[in-house]
Amino acid sequence: MRLRNPAPSEPREDLTPSLPTIHSRGFMQEIPVNTAVQKRASNKIKIAEKKLIEFEQIYNLTTDSQLRHDMYEKIIDLQEQIKFNEEKIVKLKKNEKYVQSVKKKNRRCFMKIKYDKPGWPPLLFKHPDLHDHIHDSIEFVSADEK
Repeated sequence: MRLRNPAPSEPREDLTPSLPTIHSRGFMQEIPVNTAVQKRASNKIKIAEKKLIEFEQIYNLTTDSQLRHDMYEKIIDLQEQIKFNEEKIVKLKKNEKYVQSVKKKNRRCFMKIKYDKPGWPPLLFKHPDLHDHIHDSIEFVSADEK
């Protein structure tokens, strides 16, 4: 004997709350060419934004409550992933600026002044009595006696 499912007398009730319509942001930062980690994070953002647009379209078109709920969860996950990668890029840029300032400071601290170069006067022009001062400060007792 075959059992038949009773025909639904009423349409199935949607138990999930209505989910808001989500629109993509279109935000993208410019990434310097020389930073590999920033490039990877930027690529992850681009991929996540493409998926986000697809999921938003599915979410906005579907009428099935379970599918809408699943799409909503995926959209929230992708938005969190995008936010995390954007924060990561900001941190990496701050770190890059700090490293550049430290390098600049170290170059300034360890810069050797080279006299007799264009823009730098010879040392004796700056201190004309330097030879006499050096001679007076060093004791040439044995050399003076001869």
